[in-house]
Amino acid sequence: MIQRTGQSESRLLLAEMLLARAREIGEAAARDLCAHCAEARDAFSPLSIAKWGEQLQGRVQELAAAIAYDAPESFVAQVGWTRSAFQAHGVCCTHITTSMTALSRVLSRELPGDDFALIEPLLSRAACEASRSTSDGGSKFSVDSGLALASAEYLVAILEGDRRRAGDRVRELQDSGVEPTLIYTEVLAPSLSELGRLWHLGEISVAEEHFATTTTQMVMSEVRSRATAAPRDGRVVVAASVEGDMHDMGVRVISDLLELSGWRAVFLGASIPADELAGAVRDFEGDLAAISATLPVHLRAVEAAVASVRALPRRCQVLVGGSAFCQCPDAWRGMGADGYAVCAADAVRVAEEFVPRKG
Repeated sequence: MIQRTGQSESRLLLAEMLLARAREIGEAAARDLCAHCAEARDAFSPLSIAKWGEQLQGRVQELAAAIAYDAPESFVAQVGWTRSAFQAHGVCCTHITTSMTALSRVLSRELPGDDFALIEPLLSRAACEASRSTSDGGSKFSVDSGLALASAEYLVAILEGDRRRAGDRVRELQDSGVEPTLIYTEVLAPSLSELGRLWHLGEISVAEEHFATTTTQMVMSEVRSRATAAPRDGRVVVAASVEGDMHDMGVRVISDLLELSGWRAVFLGASIPADELAGAVRDFEGDLAAISATLPVHLRAVEAAVASVRALPRRCQVLVGGSAFCQCPDAWRGMGADGYAVCAADAVRVAEEFVPRKG
């Protein structure tokens, strides 16, 4: 178990226990749920126990992260995220509340009284969140500016499966003098965010989401290759998503933008184990490790990655980010990281502050 300054030892022990037994507890809660609620059982028939077990195992892992990082809002937000997905796919949202009740029953039996007293109010809050009758809030996509309109045109091309048109629109922007940084942050990033929302709500398929990702990777590569990068200044960034996190577009954007700013960028990609990340920092003599995580359940892997980099004899600045930190904005402090970035542009700014140009 990794120790964190200022954290309650009892909370950390509870979080570790929940993680270690997440599958067992999730399956027990699934059996309890299906025994008590025929409607919930039928919702995922004929694999009710397996599917509810997977759902509730995730709940336990999210609960462990909320406890470990003292971030109750992260757990409530994840349950709200599940509610919107259930609504989009026509699954009754009351089943989430019922499943939380089943999970609470199991945990009340499995945990010491003091530990369950710490968890029970959080489960109750999440159950209330699940029972709310709300929409996902709708799209935040905007066409209020020229680049926003270009982003919308790029998005439409993606949704229509027209990779050539999507690439041509971005190429036109670059030819007209739009800076690569703005193409990344004001055109591509909003499109990807909206596509993620549509996928979550079931309005596009997994295949369409994968097409959007691979097309955007292609476009990013072209933007970077056509741009005039600043001269290399000796600084090295090693960038990756943590083990278990298969999303790496955000940290790739940071890697590309720093490379255009004169850094040598060693982009490792998704789901990189902590020791492999530290090995790359050592082997490539990294000045900065940029570490990304998408979900709160990935925060433990971030902590392990930071600890591995910190164990190296050569000092390297560590910058963390990703949507996992949106509900846990202070978690980076206890991990031993040097800073946290809320977006790609912020990450570039912080990186420039952390590591001055050499020579």
